[in-house]
Amino acid sequence: MLTGHHASSSFARKITKRLQPGNGPIGRLLPHRPRLLPVSEASTPGSVPRIVVGAAIRDGRAILAAARAYPPALAGLWEFPGGKLEPGETEAEALRRECREELGVDITVGERVTGDLSTGDGRHLLRVYYAALAGGEPHAKEHAELRWLRPEELDSVPWLPGNRPAVDAIREALGAEDSGPRP
Repeated sequence: MLTGHHASSSFARKITKRLQPGNGPIGRLLPHRPRLLPVSEASTPGSVPRIVVGAAIRDGRAILAAARAYPPALAGLWEFPGGKLEPGETEAEALRRECREELGVDITVGERVTGDLSTGDGRHLLRVYYAALAGGEPHAKEHAELRWLRPEELDSVPWLPGNRPAVDAIREALGAEDSGPRP
């Protein structure tokens, strides 16, 4: 939202209205998807939570889960592959880069699974996106283990607490697919 003396100008009102979902040329492009914004290079660590992205990579009804190898306090806990955004990088770019680095795969990035999830004692905001493999087979380059988990298996591993709301949303979404109309 614009503030200061420009906030009351008719220009500001027009721009603000055009940026609302479904309004104007930009709002109509992605009415149901969140905007993928680059991280500001001016942001300083510690001043605001850092954005971390995770990929809920789907293969049919299974989701790829990754066991942390480090740090020792988190080793053995499970998460969605991903990592921190670099300055000037969009969330989708960060997910594609992290999946190449951590798993050796290319992905296509889909819609957000949930809203922002606070992790790391509030130091990070986790944003989990659905994704699909676009090339390669996942290999654990930085994780202790990888597993494809079906909805009924999602609770078979100990998830990092910050990932739990996304796990629950995925289970609910995949369950809704199961209860849909049959051909």
